[in-house]
Formats: sequence, structure tokens, C-alpha cells
Amino acid sequence: MGEHAWRKQVLTWLPTIAFVIVGGWGAYRKFFWEPLLIRVVVREMECTDSGRRRSYEPLLFFGRSAVTELSDSYHNTEDAVARERALRTLAEIGGERAYALISEVARDTQNPDRRVAIITLANLVEPRSEDLLLAALEDDDVEIILVALRSIRLLHSPKLRPAVLEVVLRPGDSNVVEKGLVTLSHFVLRDGIGHEEARSVARTIAPLLKHESRNVREAAQFLTDALLKAGNASDTDRNRAEGEGREPD
Repeated sequence: MGEHAWRKQVLTWLPTIAFVIVGGWGAYRKFFWEPLLIRVVVREMECTDSGRRRSYEPLLFFGRSAVTELSDSYHNTEDAVARERALRTLAEIGGERAYALISEVARDTQNPDRRVAIITLANLVEPRSEDLLLAALEDDDVEIILVALRSIRLLHSPKLRPAVLEVVLRPGDSNVVEKGLVTLSHFVLRDGIGHEEARSVARTIAPLLKHESRNVREAAQFLTDALLKAGNASDTDRNRAEGEGREPD
């Protein structure tokens, strides 16, 4: 074979050689290197020695490739901190398998990690999280209701506002009422509210301005002020829009 023909043959095979090298590296990374690193990081998370316990953040780099190992870690470790870290990491990663485990724990009234699971729902970008939080608001455990309210404040879902108002008006723990009022204030300050709805909610919570708990009274007053301010702003926007001959936002 002449030199020219040999060079031509080499150039012909170069794409194939490159494909084999790249594909081989990809397979090595996917089936050996990534699983090995994921296992190492998860084992360090499970370490009971707080000085050696590693952060879960490196697992976010691997994304959903780490879900299986994290799920196994949650089910197999007896360390409460490691289980909490696994749930929080799964919520950050997201996806169907992550949601399946977190929702299972959030529904299980006997699971000691239920509170953590409900907290992580705020980080899980999944519409079905709203239904789990609505169910948690109906729970008999005050601590569960409180963590559900916390997650609702972070989730930014107006759909949950009526349910929070029901919690506020329901006779029960004053701490729940206070945190419910705080949650409603977050909704009003962040999303605004129409004038008529603002007046309606203000009238509804008016009895709480005379509640026996000082914290509840102060939270109710803060929400009332926020409602009046937001309602007036909504009125001003509507009048301005009508004056300009356009539809209000």
C-alpha cells in the first residue's frame, strides 16, 4: 500500500476511532466512574462522625443518576441526619422517583422523618406537592401543620391561600393561627390582592384582633394593614387603567 493510500485509509478511519474513544469514555463514566463517585459521596454522608460527614452538594452535579443510591441510602441507614440529608438532596434533584419516596414518607404518619419530608416539598418542583401540603394542613399533629405552613410560604402557590385561611379560622393552637396569619401576609405582600377580596378577608379575620394571644393579635394586625394597603393599590391600578382606556392588569 502506497503512502498516499495509507494516509487516505487513516483519514477514513479517524471518525470511527474518535467515536470509539468518546463512546468508550462515556460508557466508562456512566457505568463505572459516576456510580463509584456517587457511592463514595453517599457513604460519606452516612458517616456518623460529624467531623467526617460530607456535604450532599456534590451529588447535585450527578442529578438523577444519584437518585437510586440516595433512595437506597435512605432505606438502609439508621442515622437520622443521613436520612434527612438524603431526603433534602432528593428534593433538590427532583423527578418522579424522588417524588415517589418523599411523598411516601410525607403520608406515613408513623414515619419519624415525616416532618422533614414535608419541609422538603417546598424545594420539590412538582405540582402534586400542593396536594400533600393541603393534606398536611388537616393533620392532627400541630408540628406537621406548622411545617406545612412553612413549606407553603416558600412554595409560592396562590392555590393554597384559601386552605391557609381555613386553618387560621379553625379553633386550635394559637401558634398555628399565628403562623397561618404570617403565611397569608406573605401571599398578600408577594402576590397582591383585589380590593373586594382584601376587604372580605379583613372582615373575616377581624375577631382575631382581639385574640387572647398577643402574637396572634399582632399577626392579625399586620395582615389587616397589608390587606388594606394591597387593596388600595389594586383600586389605584384599576382607576389608572380605566383612565387610560385599557384593561386593568
